[in-house]
Amino acid sequence: MPVSKWGEPAVEILWEAPREPVCKIQGDCTDLVNSVCSGDSKNLGQKRCFCKKGFRWDSVNAICEVKRCSKGKKCKRWSNLPLIGGLAGGIGAILVAGITTKMIISAHNRRVAGSQWANLRKLHRNLLSTNNAGIDKIFSGKEIIKATNNFSKPNLLGSGGFGEVFKGNLSDGKTIAVKRAKLGNEKSIYQIVNEIHHAGEGRSLPWIRRLMIAHQTAQGLAYLHSSVTPPIYHRDVKSSNILLDENLDVKVADFGLSRLGVSDVSHVTTCAQGTLGYLDPEYYLNFHLTDKSDVYSFGVVLFELLTSKKAIDFNREEEDVNLVVYVRKVMKEGRFVEMIDPVIGKEATVMEIESMKELGALAELCVKETRQSRPTMKAAAKEIESILHGLASEA
Repeated sequence: MPVSKWGEPAVEILWEAPREPVCKIQGDCTDLVNSVCSGDSKNLGQKRCFCKKGFRWDSVNAICEVKRCSKGKKCKRWSNLPLIGGLAGGIGAILVAGITTKMIISAHNRRVAGSQWANLRKLHRNLLSTNNAGIDKIFSGKEIIKATNNFSKPNLLGSGGFGEVFKGNLSDGKTIAVKRAKLGNEKSIYQIVNEIHHAGEGRSLPWIRRLMIAHQTAQGLAYLHSSVTPPIYHRDVKSSNILLDENLDVKVADFGLSRLGVSDVSHVTTCAQGTLGYLDPEYYLNFHLTDKSDVYSFGVVLFELLTSKKAIDFNREEEDVNLVVYVRKVMKEGRFVEMIDPVIGKEATVMEIESMKELGALAELCVKETRQSRPTMKAAAKEIESILHGLASEA
């Protein structure tokens, strides 16, 4: 029920924090560090990735964090060491402790560094051994440094949770974007993405170009889902991650949240991550990441291409803040044409209006509540290709 129709004087809204991810075996809990798959006392017959002893579930950041002392509870503290043997003995003990601590830290750092390099070498071997991954070349450090002018500030495009993104120019004239991992963040080392930075943001695009962008994006995601082994789930498909080069060709960017799927398993259990407005509601509720999670996000992008409206906009009426909810309501009322961006709809031909309706119908399928009701990205790409052929025949 819309907020505007709620009773007076007020209604308190309570948000139920998401629980730990559902699991079947311990392997499902790999993504949640310091957790173990065990029975759920609140829901018999179901298992969840519960945090190990000494850790607690942080529902905001979806991690197992170290327990901290709370008020009213006694915390263990080291008692003051008595001074034994006078001042000389005390200084000697401090020196021994300092040297020992340094040795322990150094040994730990060597183990961590060794583990990180081992993982990098494993990743490198996997990339080279993948026959159908479409990898043309793995660039050396020298090539990357040269392309980015030693990661100079003028080449800095932006920064994110896993590192900074720099513009680079290869020797063959290609423009790339290089994501440099944050120092000490092992996970961020894997988030290296070649992207094309489009400097012409802000200009309005004609309908046929928007359709081509939708088609190329669908093809890119279909490739990730169906043409590589194991499949890749992007997990953060949104308009700002669909970049255009100087020819307005699409480059799907920012794989900072992407996950590798498992070919013979229906889903990957992982904490829900993504961008509000694009996040698959089913993935948010049950932590099951599938290719259809990207399909939902792609459907939101299609609505954006059709309406030029934001996925989340607090300037709209409260019940219409979410674009998917808004468009569903308008479609149900038979007023979808009214929502089409005037820039493309005002002077559109009858055939173009029909193609807009067809793309709207596809978008509506992509954002269905259940993943079984959504098409695959391969099917979506084929449908958009059919719409493009229809417009070409009119011309």
